[in-house]
Order: sequence, then structure tokens, then C-alpha cells
Amino acid sequence: MMERQNCVGIEMPTNELANRIQRFRAEMEHLKIDMLIITGAATFEYVTGRVPFNWDLHARPCFAVLGQSDFVVVGNAFTERGFSEKPRAFQTAYYNGFQADAIKVLLNQVANMAKGKHCTIAIDWGQDLPGRGDVALMDGLRFCEHRVISGEELIWQVRAIKSPYEAAMKKQAFAISDIAFDQAIREARVGMTEQELQRSIKCNMVRAGAERVDMLGLATGKGSFKYGKLLTDRVLQKGDFVWCDMYNTYASYPADRCRTAICGEPSEEVRRTFREVRAVTLEICRSIRAGMTGRDVYRIFEKRWGEAGLGANFSATSRIGHTSGLEITEPGSIADWSDELIAEGMIYHVEPKYEKYDGVFQFEEVVYVTKDGVEFLTNEPPKDIPVIKETI
Repeated sequence: MMERQNCVGIEMPTNELANRIQRFRAEMEHLKIDMLIITGAATFEYVTGRVPFNWDLHARPCFAVLGQSDFVVVGNAFTERGFSEKPRAFQTAYYNGFQADAIKVLLNQVANMAKGKHCTIAIDWGQDLPGRGDVALMDGLRFCEHRVISGEELIWQVRAIKSPYEAAMKKQAFAISDIAFDQAIREARVGMTEQELQRSIKCNMVRAGAERVDMLGLATGKGSFKYGKLLTDRVLQKGDFVWCDMYNTYASYPADRCRTAICGEPSEEVRRTFREVRAVTLEICRSIRAGMTGRDVYRIFEKRWGEAGLGANFSATSRIGHTSGLEITEPGSIADWSDELIAEGMIYHVEPKYEKYDGVFQFEEVVYVTKDGVEFLTNEPPKDIPVIKETI
């Protein structure tokens, strides 16, 4: 029977949200910011503990406005029941209608919090800022002679450092990915289609306890393992490689997990390459320390990769890792151009990708940076390449 990670009834620790708000306010004071307007779904959830209706976010947006003493959430009237549940750290203001109505209520709340002063207001610029609403919002803020700046630096200074609670939720999400993939490979057979394999993995994620599931990338065959490839009813054949980048959430925290397999028994060269890429990937993970930069880790990778004789065909770009949290990819990178400082509490993915023998070899191992080293959030990968059997 498949193991299940049960997230029903998970409650965030009572001090988790309070600590997040306190850290935001401390950073706002440091940067001399009076208010932060939050429009993006992930940061909204991070600071409120409430999940907005993502499917309707552009038509009926939710906003949060955080000041040093005030904290107000603006939502559509039909969100009132969910947003009013206790405990909560914010006041609420509701609107009937759509985006234009939301902007009016938001501007009223900003005016109430400003109390007649000209304020410095940070906004989380980015793709989450609702389309036509941003123009009306900016016009309203500038009409009141507020200084408007990007909130990117503020937001990532806070969100980059993960609490033990966040790390624990990510670890459960990764466990679900592994359970789902391993079960799907055990059940798969040469002769099934790509679509059937994808459905099997996704269904297994749900059975294992995932909230939301998707496939960031799945490719089968020989010599073509890239994102954006459309899945077909192509039949798995002996000698095919399977490359899979899975997505699932647990308590809203997503797993981004690459795994690979082969159809039929592998050659000794394939087995050896699998073990070599595995060893280097794990070694790079263990080398990460607070105080290093992404470039420092990349240099260790280059040296170790070369010593293993794996060659230069490891990636289409110079990045072999990234940070994550409530979003699968966040600003930190492991790359030869990365000057970003690694700090205690960050979560890093390490995923160099190697293509040889018409196949693909990739692990995506994830670590939580601690005071003295790292803690693995992913289970140790198999020592031999998983095999899809040829017959039932």
C-alpha cells in the first residue's frame, strides 16, 4: 500500500505569522518604508496565512497593506467568511464588485493609514500585480503625493530566510514526490504511453497526500529532454530514458523534484554515469555553507564535475541550482555569475543535468542551510537508476 503524508488539519504554529510580520516591520524600519502593499498571491499567503482565490485573482483581487502599527486585508465580500476566521493578525475591508472597486477600497485604506502624511510606500512589483488595476493604483497613490518604490528588496530580505516550520513542510512535499514517482515506476511497463505515465505520477501524488499537482516537465525517448515539450501518446520503448520534473504542494509549500528512469535493463556505462552524477550532486549539496556565495558553490561543482570526467554537457545555462520556498524558484542561484550570499535558513536546490548515451542523468536534491552545514529535505536518491520493466 502506498504511504500517505497527511496534511489535513495542519496548523501553522501560533508564533509563525507573528514572527513574519515582526521581521517585515523591522526591515521596513531599516529601509525607511512606511507601508508595504502586497498584491502577489505567494507573499499575501506568507504574511496573512490565508490562501487567496488564485483562479479569480485578477478579476477580484486581494490586497494586504502592512504598516508599523496597522495591517489591513482588502478582499471581495465572498471571502469574508474565510478571512474573518480566528486567529488572524489583520483587520479587514471588503468590496462588492471587481478590480476597480477593489482599488478604490485599497486607496481608502492607505489614506486612513497615512493620516494625512506623505509616505514612502513599497509595492511588490511583478507578474502578480493585477493587469489594469496597477495603473489606477499608481495614479491614486501619486495623486496623494506618496513616494512609491519597489518592494522587491524588502520582500526577499524577509522571505529568503525560512523557519523550521517552512523547512518541515517542504520536506513533506518532497516525500510525496518520491512516493509518487517510485510507485509509478514500479507499476509502469514498456508499451504504455507518456500520457499514461504522467497520469500515474499525478494520481499517486494525490493519493500520497498532495494538495495541488502538476508536471513541470516530462520527456521520454532518446536525446531530447527539455522543458516545453508537449506530451503525446508516444509509446515507451526498450532503451528509452524517462526525465520527470514534478510539482506538488503540502500545506501550500511546493516540491520541485527531478527524477529519471530507464526502460529495460541499463548498460554498465549508464549505471556508472548515474552513480557518478549522483555522487557529485550529493557532494555539492554537502559543501554548501552559510557565508558562501552562489559562485563559491559553483566553483566547487566545476572542480568536482571535471574530476569525475563528466564533461561540459551539463546544462543549457551556467546555473545548476536555485532557492525555493512558497514558490518553486526564488531569487538565489548557484551559478558562476551569482554574488548572492548564502545565509542560514535558506533552502537550495542542486540539479546539474547531464546528457550522454542518448539519455539524461539528473538529480534534484534540496538542502536547508543550518548554522553548521545543511540538512537534506529530500530523501537520499537511489544508488542505481530506476528501471521500468519490459513485461508484466
